[in-house]
Amino acid sequence: MADLQPLRWSRAYVDTAAQHGEVPEFATVEWHRLSGNDPRRIAAAIVAAERWRDTSTAAILGCHPADEVRRLVAQREASLTISGAHDWDEEARRIRWRPRTADELIRWYEQNAARVADEKRTALQGVA
Repeated sequence: MADLQPLRWSRAYVDTAAQHGEVPEFATVEWHRLSGNDPRRIAAAIVAAERWRDTSTAAILGCHPADEVRRLVAQREASLTISGAHDWDEEARRIRWRPRTADELIRWYEQNAARVADEKRTALQGVA
C-alpha cells in the first residue's frame, strides 16, 4: 500500500499556511500577488502537486486511490468472512497427518474407507 507520510505532511503544511488566509490556486493572478515568502505560495504548489499525484495514481491504478483502498478493504473483509466459515483446526489435523509408509496408508484406508466412500457418493449425487 502507498506510503501516506507525504500526504500527511502536505495536509499539515497547507493547513498551517491557510492560517494566513485563503490558499489560492497555483499560478493564478491571486497566487502571483502573494509575497515571495508567503507560505501560501508553497501551499498552493503542494495542493497542485497532490492533485497531479492523485490523478497520476488514478491513471496508473485505473481508478481513484480511494476507490482502490475501498476495493482492497472489501476484498480483505470477504477473505476474513470466507476463512471464518471453514473449520481450520480440522484442516490442520488433516494436513498434518500424512501416511509415511505403505502400511500407514493401508491402515488409514481401512479405518476410513466407509467415510471416503460416503463422501464420494455424496459428491457424485450433487453432480447428477
